[in-house]
Amino acid sequence: MDLGLRDKIVLVTGSSRGAGQVTAATFAAEGARVVINYRGNPAGAAETASMVEAAGGQALVVQGDVTSRDSVESLVAAVAEKWGPIQVLVNNAVSFEAGAPLEEITDEGLAKMLDIVVRGAVVTAAACVPGMKAAGWGRIVNISSRSAIMGYEKTTHYAAAKSAIVGLTRTWAKELGPAGILVNAIAPTVIMTPKMLETMPEKIQQGMAKRNPLRRLATQDDIARVILYLGSDWNSYVNGEIITVGGGAMS
Repeated sequence: MDLGLRDKIVLVTGSSRGAGQVTAATFAAEGARVVINYRGNPAGAAETASMVEAAGGQALVVQGDVTSRDSVESLVAAVAEKWGPIQVLVNNAVSFEAGAPLEEITDEGLAKMLDIVVRGAVVTAAACVPGMKAAGWGRIVNISSRSAIMGYEKTTHYAAAKSAIVGLTRTWAKELGPAGILVNAIAPTVIMTPKMLETMPEKIQQGMAKRNPLRRLATQDDIARVILYLGSDWNSYVNGEIITVGGGAMS
């Protein structure tokens, strides 16, 4: 099955670890040229590059801080000079802040979360869109969360940021659709990343899995495959949607 991604230039922000890393390799398996972005984890970015190349794609590692417009514009310019304009953007960068009760949320923690997730998505999309418009084709996939839809205890700053992603997605879909750019978001449930496997007690993992209709928690591959479709040429009419990836769980 050809998803029309061969030689397409794909930027996955925050792709030096976790689901971003797996997403990069998933696009590479379709022959894409993948831009691996990291802020402070060069070893993880190098690991992602190895995964991309092993999957059959081409890798370009570019350091960049998504909260800085100058940094992102330099990143996009470096990619354009090497390969050309970015055609698929996956806004994946996130801040890993521990959950806390409302009254314990600090200004610094809230600002950091909003800066990386919301400002990062806006700044990066703004830098990539001109190239997409010039080509008359583009795909943007934003990563939201079920926290933005369902609401969970002790996730104030995370839910705020991921709720903003929902609004951005629906706004950009209407604004950019006429230019041939489709914008969607996914809202995953808990993803069993290596970090999650290390920090979440096994008993809690098992309890959450039992409550899911599929009797398991989401893997990174489960998430990456949905992103792949939304970012591909096969997606010709899905626009402005928030795709829940939760195995059928309603809570």
